[in-house]
Amino acid sequence: MSKHPTIRDRLERDAWRNHPDFAQRQSAHRPPPRRGLSWQDRALLILATLMVLLLIIRVETARAQTVPDQPFWGIEADGARSVALNTDIQVEITGLAARVRVTQQFR
Repeated sequence: MSKHPTIRDRLERDAWRNHPDFAQRQSAHRPPPRRGLSWQDRALLILATLMVLLLIIRVETARAQTVPDQPFWGIEADGARSVALNTDIQVEITGLAARVRVTQQFR
């Protein structure tokens, strides 16, 4: 306890002195005191924050490669081109992993 008791400290001391039954009931409902983070916890928190930031930066900088002189929206196989008629994309995200299912119809 510090040199100068707070108002809360004085009220608790008064409650224990004058109303011990009430103080006993209240102390049973009080959550345990919070403790500060240790230096190991702080270091892990900083490291985790940096890793999340790096992941966000990496995801933001990912881009698909495009060929500027070839604006074709379809598929090319064995020299034949097919135009995409329909595209359906389903994404399931679990934690840091994503499962993507792309279904396309061509003509």
